[in-house]
Amino acid sequence: MKQLLIEDHTADYVFISIVLRSGSLVDPGGAEGMAYLAANTLLLGTREMPRAVFLDELDYLGASLDVSVGKESVILEGEVISRNLDPFIKLLGDVIKFPALSVDEIEKLKRRTVAELEQIRDNDEALCAVFHGRHMWGNHPYGRPGKGTSATIGAIEHGSIASFLTAHVRDSNLIVAAAGHIEPAQLNDLVTRYLAGIPGEATTIPVLSTPTPAKGVRVFLVDKPERTQTQIMWGHPCIHAGHADYFPLMTANTAFGGTFTARLMREIREKRGWSYGATSRVGVDRQTGSFTMGYAPATKDAVAAIRLGHQLLETFVFEGPSAEELEFSKSYLTNAFPFRIETAAKRLGQMLETELLARPSNFVETYVQNVEAVTLEKAAEAVSRHIQPANITLTVVCTASDIEPELRSWDKVCELHVVPYDQM
Repeated sequence: MKQLLIEDHTADYVFISIVLRSGSLVDPGGAEGMAYLAANTLLLGTREMPRAVFLDELDYLGASLDVSVGKESVILEGEVISRNLDPFIKLLGDVIKFPALSVDEIEKLKRRTVAELEQIRDNDEALCAVFHGRHMWGNHPYGRPGKGTSATIGAIEHGSIASFLTAHVRDSNLIVAAAGHIEPAQLNDLVTRYLAGIPGEATTIPVLSTPTPAKGVRVFLVDKPERTQTQIMWGHPCIHAGHADYFPLMTANTAFGGTFTARLMREIREKRGWSYGATSRVGVDRQTGSFTMGYAPATKDAVAAIRLGHQLLETFVFEGPSAEELEFSKSYLTNAFPFRIETAAKRLGQMLETELLARPSNFVETYVQNVEAVTLEKAAEAVSRHIQPANITLTVVCTASDIEPELRSWDKVCELHVVPYDQM
């Protein structure tokens, strides 16, 4: 069980994260959402402490506790005043080792999860993200819905959640990370006393390859009635966190669509007023990543905005960023970075992310140096190698009949599909 620590004795509180190196990628086939449900059962109490009593105990300690689920990790994170750290860690240890797994509480959790999934239909931005992830990744494991679907959540049984936790809550699979008013010996003592006895080896996360982007411009219209505004997302699979081109590509993308004054925002928002926001992102994980860009024009401007977005991307890939754009991007990134590590909790977050993404241990210390080392040539080469406007997926939440005919006549499109919005 690995331990990470950021000491900060200027404040009388401690942030704690217990990390499981297993996320939604290890969901069994047909049981998407298993990791999500299993992780959230850790907020439902212990064998000796039902949910209501468990929540009362958290309140008594003045502590907070939440859980997040990613593709490759589950993070149980909380905060407590330092004098209550001992009982708080004991509580976390009991939750990890002896979760309540109440049938009634799990059924309530499943119903809440299904309700949350169904609510996505009313949020066009979230709806677009769900469909875009599915279509961009295709059959790749990253295309599976991390939170599951109404059908898969409904089919997951109590016993399978217990089996999932037994398989993945393993000593070698855990990280305990702390920041604040705590010393190394104290953390080690708490881990030894309250997290000892967890079995050793865990099921490993499958090794994945970055998929090759599908050929051509593929369009998926998520058909929803009476839309006066659209949600547009472009994207394709891209580099992983440890790739040698990470800094050149990330810095170049910041110039294209990573700030409020970037090229994409200027053209879509400032010059034409088509969308309040227009952004692009290079998102990375340990094994793969993606390039995405998005904006939300009115239906009457959607096709023009789609054509312009693609044209801007083609030009950016062909020419790369300008010298002025790159210098602004580097200045923005280096000047903003101190705010990402200004507190002990933020520094711990960076340390934990470095560990989970298998980045070099000095990633944070050398971040500014690596950004400053990006040249115009390196940025242009990275963009040319990894951004592919000719092989990209476009997802649009819209009323399909409003824009389908015009999009079908666009010579860039190699295939176009209309998908009902309620078939999530």
